[in-house]
Amino acid sequence: MNISALRSGNVRLYLAGTAFSTNAMWMLRITIAWVAWDLTNSASFVGFVAFLFFAPTVIAGPLFGVITDRIDVRRAALLLQSLLSSLAFLLWALSVFGGPDKFTLTIYAASVGLIIAAYGPVRMSLVPRLVDRSRISSVVNIVVINFNLARMTGPAIGGWAIGAFGIETASFITALLFLPILVSLVLVDLRTREVPKTVQETLSGAFWEGMREISGNATLREALFWTAVNAFFLRGGLEILPVIADGAFGKGVTGLGMLTSAAGLGAVISGLWIAVRPSYPDGARPRSARTFGLVGLASLAILGFANNWFAVLVLVACVSCFSTATSILCQSAMQTSIDDHLRGRIMSSWAVVAGASSAFGAAALGMLSEITGYDTAFLVSGALPVAMFLVWSFAVQIRKTRNRHI
Repeated sequence: MNISALRSGNVRLYLAGTAFSTNAMWMLRITIAWVAWDLTNSASFVGFVAFLFFAPTVIAGPLFGVITDRIDVRRAALLLQSLLSSLAFLLWALSVFGGPDKFTLTIYAASVGLIIAAYGPVRMSLVPRLVDRSRISSVVNIVVINFNLARMTGPAIGGWAIGAFGIETASFITALLFLPILVSLVLVDLRTREVPKTVQETLSGAFWEGMREISGNATLREALFWTAVNAFFLRGGLEILPVIADGAFGKGVTGLGMLTSAAGLGAVISGLWIAVRPSYPDGARPRSARTFGLVGLASLAILGFANNWFAVLVLVACVSCFSTATSILCQSAMQTSIDDHLRGRIMSSWAVVAGASSAFGAAALGMLSEITGYDTAFLVSGALPVAMFLVWSFAVQIRKTRNRHI
C-alpha cells in the first residue's frame, strides 16, 4: 500500500493544517465563480474568470519556479497563505459594501490567480521534503487525495454558506479557514535540500537547466503531454460547472455545490484506489495516465448526451475520477524522477502546462457552450481527442507493420 508517509508526524501535522486551507481555496473559487455567474448569467464570463485563476501561472510560473529553488520554501508558503487569507477578507469587505462589479471581480480573480501561481511550485517543493526520498511518491499521493477531498467538501460548504447566509458570511468563513495552515507550516520539519540552493547562476541559466532536464527525460515529457490533454479537456470542462448547474438545469448555487461535490467524490475515489493498490513501477505511470485520460474523455463525451440530473452527477464524478487519476500519476512520475535542487523549476513547468491547458480549456469550452450549448461542447471536446488518438495509434501501427516487412 502506498500510504507509508502517514507514519510521519510531519505529514500528519501538515495535513491537519492544509485540510483547512484547501477547503478554503475551493470555497473561495466556488464563491468567485458564483459571483461571476450571478453578475452576468454568462457562460463565457464564468470561463473567463476561470481563465484568470490560471493565467498568472502560465505567464509567471517559470519565474516562480526558478525563484522557489533559491528561497526558503517555508517562509514563502507562510507569506502566500497569509495573502490568500487577506484576499478572502477583502472579498468579505467588498460584499458588505454591495459586492464587486465585473471589473473589480476581474482584478480580484487575477490577484487570487497570481498568489496561487506563486504558491504552486512552493507547495510542490515543500511537500516532498516532509519525508525521505523513498516515500516521496506516497506523500505526493496523499496530499493530492487531501486536495481532492477538499474539492468535494469545500464547494459543498461554500455553496451551503452562500445559500444560507450570503456571500458575506461565506467569505468570512473562508478567510478564517486559511489560518490553521500557518501554524502547521511553523511546526513541521523539512528534510535538508539534497543540493544546497545556488544563487550565483542567472535566472535564465537556471530556467534553461530545468528545460534541458525535461528535454532529456522521456518520463517527464510524456507526463507533461498527458497533463496538457487532461487539463485542457477534462479540467477545463469541470471549471464551467455553473453553466450546467444553473444555465442548463436551473439548480442555482445548491446545484453547483452538488456538481462540484460530485467531482470531488470522484476524485477521492480515484485517489484512494491508487493509494491502496501496489505502487506503480516508475515507467508504468505515464502509460497508465494515458489510459485513464482516454476513459475520462469518453466520459466527457457521454456527459454531452445526459439530460437527467442524476446522470449528470454520476458522469461529472466519472470525469473527475479519471482526470484525478491522470493528474496523480503524472505528478508522481515527475516528482520521483527529479532532485530537490531542480524541483521548483521542473514542477513549475508542470504547473504552467496544467494551468495554461485548464485556462484555455475553460475559456474555449465556455465560448463553445455559448454558441452550441454545453451538451454539444462536451460531446465534441470528449469525442474529438479520442478519435484523433485512435487515428494516430492506427497510423503508428501501420508504420510499424510496414517497417517489419521491409
